[in-house]
Amino acid sequence: MKIRILLTFLCTVLLSTVCVPAIADDEPMEIFKPLLGTWSTRAVHRPSRIAKKAMTGTGEVTVKAILSNRFIRYEGYAPWPAPEQLDKADDDAKAAGNPSSPATLRLDYHVIMTYDERKQIYRRWAFQSDGVTAEATGVWNDDKKTMTWSAIRNNENVTFTGTTTIKEDGFEETLHGKRADGTVLVDVTTTQKKKKKKQ
Repeated sequence: MKIRILLTFLCTVLLSTVCVPAIADDEPMEIFKPLLGTWSTRAVHRPSRIAKKAMTGTGEVTVKAILSNRFIRYEGYAPWPAPEQLDKADDDAKAAGNPSSPATLRLDYHVIMTYDERKQIYRRWAFQSDGVTAEATGVWNDDKKTMTWSAIRNNENVTFTGTTTIKEDGFEETLHGKRADGTVLVDVTTTQKKKKKKQ
């Protein structure tokens, strides 16, 4: 019985001091304030399983605080590689004697982020118009002004990581996914610049 009590105590102490991801300060949601607003986005895809060729594209995202400022919500759209169209686009371009360019689709997405006070962890959920959903937990590095996201995996052979970095003139997000055999599934960096208001 004493051993069980000791183990429980040690586990509790270790979890509270070592295993809990770092938080920004006493008001953990404050770190998201610089993200608020409407932004023009530029996505740069490097060659991967979903993007056979490097490509860039532009989009837009609006970031708001919702539900008594306890959550942050993205609503945006971005270009996304269309794998099923890439081969046809190559064939059509070659037949016309023109260099080919990667085919893309418009991808609409919503993202929800928060700090879970009960679990003492940052959390993120993403929902895309192609039906893809994802959940991740985050660790904040105040010196680098960067949140590192690790996806909650359903497949042990696939790893997805991402970052959100606050810059002086906006913010930058990355997403990198790969299989255990080294195959890169996705590798994209998106920069957000404040959208200028029309005069």
